[in-house]
Amino acid sequence: MADDALVPVGVVARPHGVRGELRVHCLNPESRLLYEVGEILLRGSDGVRLVEVESARRGPKGAVLMVLSTVAGREAAEALRGTELCVPRTALPETADDEWYFVDLIGLAAQTESGDALGRVVDVIEYPTINCLVVLDAGMVREVPMADPYLIAVDVSGGSLTLSPITDIPDRKPRKHERGS
Repeated sequence: MADDALVPVGVVARPHGVRGELRVHCLNPESRLLYEVGEILLRGSDGVRLVEVESARRGPKGAVLMVLSTVAGREAAEALRGTELCVPRTALPETADDEWYFVDLIGLAAQTESGDALGRVVDVIEYPTINCLVVLDAGMVREVPMADPYLIAVDVSGGSLTLSPITDIPDRKPRKHERGS
């Protein structure tokens, strides 16, 4: 992933009140990033725009309640429903050598220990019990668990990850966002 790529960190769920405050679903509930940024990028159907964050506070059920400088009133807040809140990749805290963000895995080449190509990672899905890499190859995808014995090694700087052979995982047709454009 390019260092200047946008990383979604939240999604506008709905307005909160009548003054334009937003109820935001935080994609990583453990992160403090939405509380600490002074500016955020809004990405919606009309493109991407930078806005100033006037305030952010904890809301009900893990939501973040935000006031943005350009949102005045409930109607303006309602118009943002479903809009992604993004930051540049460089705004995320550094990781240790053996850590990575899911967003860093998208685009990595998947291969076996012997170097046989298995495809390319096009998504990471977080299930309640396990996270899975979505690997696209020859027009089909496989959801590969991010656990032993499947995930052997990750080399983000080298652009690849190593998986055990995934012959026991059924493949399926890719969903629209998994087509690896």
